[in-house]
Amino acid sequence: MGRADYTYTGVQTMPKQPSKITITKKKFNVYLDEALVKEAHDLGLNISKICENALILYIEALKKSGVTSP
Repeated sequence: MGRADYTYTGVQTMPKQPSKITITKKKFNVYLDEALVKEAHDLGLNISKICENALILYIEALKKSGVTSP
């Protein structure tokens, strides 16, 4: 199954009713600055979710601009 289309407004909210959408995740390595990872960890941030949301927003912006590659 593929990823469902979502519109991101900068704040993620949970649906009022339970969703029957199944999202399959793929394990993927990302190399980040060690100090940045430590600071994010110290703040209790979910780096994986932040990276996923940023990638979704970046792809949406590219599609809207008509650019096929950066």
